[in-house]
Amino acid sequence: MADRRALRTEGYLKEALIGILREKPLEKTTLKEVLERAGVSKKAFYAHYKDIIDLAISCYLWPTWDWRVAPQNHPLRSARDVRTLYGYILGRIVDQLRFSRENPNLARAVLFNVGRSPYFDRAVLDGGVTYLTNFAVDSAELAGGYGGGLEGGALTPDICARYIFGGSTALKLDWLRRGMLDDEQTVAKRALMLNLQCISLLTGESVSHDTIEFIRDWTYEPGNDAGKAADGTVGGEGVIAAG
Repeated sequence: MADRRALRTEGYLKEALIGILREKPLEKTTLKEVLERAGVSKKAFYAHYKDIIDLAISCYLWPTWDWRVAPQNHPLRSARDVRTLYGYILGRIVDQLRFSRENPNLARAVLFNVGRSPYFDRAVLDGGVTYLTNFAVDSAELAGGYGGGLEGGALTPDICARYIFGGSTALKLDWLRRGMLDDEQTVAKRALMLNLQCISLLTGESVSHDTIEFIRDWTYEPGNDAGKAADGTVGGEGVIAAG
């Protein structure tokens, strides 16, 4: 019961802040306004978040990714081939970018305050990097192994994951700064290619032509985690070429 009550309180706070930020930027928003709209006490707020930035980051992650899912149960771990894995990643990036376009004040508040809250450290740098590490490891394993990339120990899955996270965040921030001119699908494909180049360094194997074609031809389909390539196929064989 306590967990349900906590989730309900968090939901009221998130809905309140998202609604307010559709009307004005975060710097013109007070915690008092959020609490009044949410119907939540200050004591209850501080039981969940350190400050309003903490809440904003929680809002930003909320619609597309639940960082509290145990890593072994996360959808990233259920992929049986790399195209399904990459399709899932592409779809989630598009979802996040669309949410950012709908909520630009929230997206800017989060991306310009990256690293300033305990929620960010806990949810993203700890939880998120755990999932991205799994993504890097699973991607390499599905594609045929690590090759020589891990043997020297200079580039570990954790370092790879943090590079992926940092690069993806930088792409989103650049997209926001330039007025969100590019469509979400294009930006998602750029982000995935950046991620795969890092995995290529990790594994010592090059990104295959099949992978590049799959990403190029992939189209976003809501409700279809794998997406669909131009030839109508979903899923497929391992697509990082063996060295």
